[in-house]
Amino acid sequence: MPQRDWNDHYAQGFMPWDTAEPDGNLVEFVRSERLAPCRVLDIGCGTGTHSLWLAEQGFDVVGVDLSALAIQRAQEKAAGRNGRCRFEVLDILAQAPPRDAFE
Repeated sequence: MPQRDWNDHYAQGFMPWDTAEPDGNLVEFVRSERLAPCRVLDIGCGTGTHSLWLAEQGFDVVGVDLSALAIQRAQEKAAGRNGRCRFEVLDILAQAPPRDAFE
């Protein structure tokens, strides 16, 4: 789907995937301690719900999304938080991911 379509969804407030709560499967996996806090890449991070939750659990997170509006909202949500999370506009299918090392 072209970037403008995703931005349109965010501009119109049509985001049924954005529940403002981290996915239960993610929460269960992290709490199982099968993965210790490390550097992670959140592809398609949207407004940053999962990225910010992971940062609160001690992970260093880079969240990427092709929607500039989604990233703007993620950055607004992150303002004033611990700084273990950053967001970038990126189309992972067309561009290389950040050069950071991720576990």
